[in-house]
Amino acid sequence: MLSRFGYGAFGYCGIQDFTVTGSVATMGQEVFTGCKNLLTVTFEADSRLTNLAAWTFEGAEELRRVTFEENSGLAVIEARAFQGLDKLEQADFTACANLGKVGNYAFIQCGSLAQIRLPGSTAEIGRYAFQGCASLSRVDIPKKVSFVGRYAFMGTGNVNVYFQSSIMPTDVEENWDYDVAGYYMGVQDILQSGDWEYALTDEGTASVIAYRGSEETIVLDQLDGHAVVSVGGGAFQGNRQGLRKSGVMRLRSRLWKRLFFRRV
Repeated sequence: MLSRFGYGAFGYCGIQDFTVTGSVATMGQEVFTGCKNLLTVTFEADSRLTNLAAWTFEGAEELRRVTFEENSGLAVIEARAFQGLDKLEQADFTACANLGKVGNYAFIQCGSLAQIRLPGSTAEIGRYAFQGCASLSRVDIPKKVSFVGRYAFMGTGNVNVYFQSSIMPTDVEENWDYDVAGYYMGVQDILQSGDWEYALTDEGTASVIAYRGSEETIVLDQLDGHAVVSVGGGAFQGNRQGLRKSGVMRLRSRLWKRLFFRRV
């Protein structure tokens, strides 16, 4: 039964699509290094692999999708595992019920990465984990996360971070939120209401994420019956068509950074 891929096992091959059988428990570094034609990698259901090694996909510059099928045993994404995959569009780890750690620089410079989905088991997000992921607009942080490293989202610019927990993780490093547009606590769902986008919290309150309308006068009071308690970073950024007056009523929490910031 196949159980191991050694260092650089398929390096510089012309593979386009690759399936890793569930029996593989160990993969060395740079297994797919230099595979410039590689488009997709699928890890079969019931995968025994626990660690995705550093530089696994180094130089696989056309890779678009990595899929983990149900009941994956993956526990650790090591440092720089996905480094520099500029065409990687999505990474879904929700089938990895044992995933606890996203290592330092794990997704650094994945410029096309628009979606990352982490399972509830995730406890640690490393330093610079998503640096340079300029297409990333949303990251949901599971309740078990206790550590977020410094500059985890540096170079993203427009990402909103949604913590499922209503309490900030116990071990969050300084500048973890550098380049984060806004972060929200106790988020249960993200909802749309007309021109408004908001986060519904576990207390039944609303945190404004974005307003895309053209009303000249806005009263920040309630959205769909939920009391507005905060306004996220950049929520009204670039709104030039309206918004000449703003009334703030019963806004019980601080206005977040860059409320009316506009780039010129």
